[in-house]
Amino acid sequence: MNKIFKEIALREISPNPHNPRKGFDGPKFDELTKSVREKGVIEPIIVRQIEGKKTPYEIVAGERRYKAAQTVGLETIPALIRELSDDEAFDFMIVENLQRQDLTELEEAESFKAYLGKHGAGGAVELGDRTGIRPTYIRRRVAVLELPTRVLEAWRKGTIGYGHLEQLLRVREKGAQDELIADLLRKDSFSGPVTVRELREDIDEMAPRLKQALFETWPICSNCVNNSKIQKSLFDIDGVKDSCLNPKCFKQKQNDWLIANWNITEYHKNFKTNGFRFLDGVRGKYSEFYDYSSTKPGKKCLTCDKFVTILRPDGGSPCRESVSR
Repeated sequence: MNKIFKEIALREISPNPHNPRKGFDGPKFDELTKSVREKGVIEPIIVRQIEGKKTPYEIVAGERRYKAAQTVGLETIPALIRELSDDEAFDFMIVENLQRQDLTELEEAESFKAYLGKHGAGGAVELGDRTGIRPTYIRRRVAVLELPTRVLEAWRKGTIGYGHLEQLLRVREKGAQDELIADLLRKDSFSGPVTVRELREDIDEMAPRLKQALFETWPICSNCVNNSKIQKSLFDIDGVKDSCLNPKCFKQKQNDWLIANWNITEYHKNFKTNGFRFLDGVRGKYSEFYDYSSTKPGKKCLTCDKFVTILRPDGGSPCRESVSR
């Protein structure tokens, strides 16, 4: 591969628009700027010649050194000019970035995503061969970028860690995930920040146990990504009971099964109720609950559509009272 070394005027160089690295400030950049001011740019940047652009050269590697040189007012910078195609320049830039220690975790993940976006899913193995980074590590770091922007911004600032993001990724149902995110990002000087372990325990607690399902869980739940049994291998989780990480889906399946099979349930046989309501759907909606579990209901109750059994959506023990109003 041909390469030429020369001093190039900064005005003749443009940054690479596809560079995943976005942060060029902070203490480390200040240190670099100080070094450039005192000693100049010691390590040449790498550029390639381009046609049809505002400048004749485009940065392939070394944008921080380029920006530091701009900051201190240098007019030229040492550079190696290489003959690279668009694809070669892109790959070179990604690999070079990943080999530098000052890359943030978010920039690292975005570099992985950019590489896989150009090379497909199989690019994780190829990139792993070129950098020594495990493909599973690459894929998992890319996966967390699916999370909402406010969460990624908190990760960038260091408010939360990568472990928090992996736990949030376990929860696919948006409503449940939003609640967890709100709790995680809420500032609480009394209790302190939520630890990864606490977040994991909260997620496990909100997940209904599959063994308590009234509906048939096999095969529909067996290979579902929301099944914690599947997540044990995806997220290196130990000791988690088989649960559903999508309570909304679980509740809907419970609801559908109960509607179709109410007359054969023990709840109907024991209390002669005409249907059911889930407990989370009646809280605050009824002024009174009449408990008929220990007394015999009147004849009018047996024909009333409000004479129902109240159940927990997670499939646990039902509340024994019936609703009437």
